[in-house]
Amino acid sequence: YANLERDSVLCATSFVFGSGTNRFENLKGCFADMGFSPSCSLLWAHSAATSAFNCGGVCIADEVTQMTVLNGPAPACEYEACLSCSNVWQPDFDALAGRTLYNSGITERIARPCESFTAITHDPCVLADARGEVVTEAPSMKPEDDSGGVSNNYNRMAVVQVLT
Repeated sequence: YANLERDSVLCATSFVFGSGTNRFENLKGCFADMGFSPSCSLLWAHSAATSAFNCGGVCIADEVTQMTVLNGPAPACEYEACLSCSNVWQPDFDALAGRTLYNSGITERIARPCESFTAITHDPCVLADARGEVVTEAPSMKPEDDSGGVSNNYNRMAVVQVLT
């Protein structure tokens, strides 16, 4: 997701400055609109709401870059106040989510040690047959049946290749 951070901040900002009794439902809907499942939308909404209420005062955008400063200067790259604040509940979020962004191959602006990042290529548009052989790279195209009419049993798979 190319704009995960930006869109998450927009969702949280709409929540903070929104009005009415359905703000949290709107926040969940915002994450659902980004493509998250209902369970993930709920989890991300809780995280965004918690961050907004507990860390909003220290997660202010820098006047020059218009972005929140997340890490201090290299080579230490210590967490700045915003990350330090949200890291209080980050382990709970990670445990509930089952994965973290960096061990899922999703890059972000947070500087982390290279050994904690897993390089993974995500390609949700590969259609493979039951043997795992790529049939088409366009999920909207029906693959050609090369089985001689015996079977047309193709499985749609999201192929994730772990780079070594």
